[in-house]
Amino acid sequence: NASVMPRKKSLRGGVGAVGSAMAKYFHPNEHIHEKYPENFQTRRLENVTIIGDGTELVRQQQQRCYYCTVPGIDDVLHIVAKHFKVEQPPAIIFEEERLPTDASPNGSAVAPSLSDQVEESRRSLQDVERNVLSRQASAEDIAELRGRGIEVYDDDEPAPENSWAQPSVGEWFTPTICPRRANSNIFDHEGEWKGVTWDEIGNMSELDLFRMTFPEFFILEVIIPVTNHRLATHMTLQEFYVWLGCNFFTALFTG
Repeated sequence: NASVMPRKKSLRGGVGAVGSAMAKYFHPNEHIHEKYPENFQTRRLENVTIIGDGTELVRQQQQRCYYCTVPGIDDVLHIVAKHFKVEQPPAIIFEEERLPTDASPNGSAVAPSLSDQVEESRRSLQDVERNVLSRQASAEDIAELRGRGIEVYDDDEPAPENSWAQPSVGEWFTPTICPRRANSNIFDHEGEWKGVTWDEIGNMSELDLFRMTFPEFFILEVIIPVTNHRLATHMTLQEFYVWLGCNFFTALFTG
């Protein structure tokens, strides 16, 4: 009887992990169709690198996915995690894939939760150095710091490389006339908008005026698409402006 080789189990995912998967499982699939028009259904993509994880709508269901870079394709693609085979382990495993008693078979480090990292930093005094001028700093502390080569300069003069010297040519004086008004070749013009008249501007709302001066195309083409990679429900431009307005209200609130 012919023996059947067991399939090698996939390693766990994380940023920097490298693996492979069938091309047909990657989304948006138009990038795959364009790159491999003849055999995308049967082709397996190798050396694919994971750069993140999140939730995406795939086959009318919200599913956990890996965000990946594929050799030869400039765009970031995503794939349902269960369809991806990790062949080279990451430095840090995704928190979603950690085990309570994590004895990782692939030797990968386990990512501590954010709260654990914060608590550890709060308790650790390893990187804390007393201020030389603090009331808590003793004479021994100051002597130890100066023994390491730390010196204190009590002058307020700029460093030599930042010093400024008055130019040796020319003369400095306070003008008694306005150079712009005295020059007949300089004209003062009212500001203007290309393609929009002042009458049209006078009828615009405050939001419309704000959008004229705001790089909305950058928000639509960069900020929102990148943000939506991490959101289960994608954000719209209207929701972005609501979020921005909340920040303005908080920043300008008095009281």
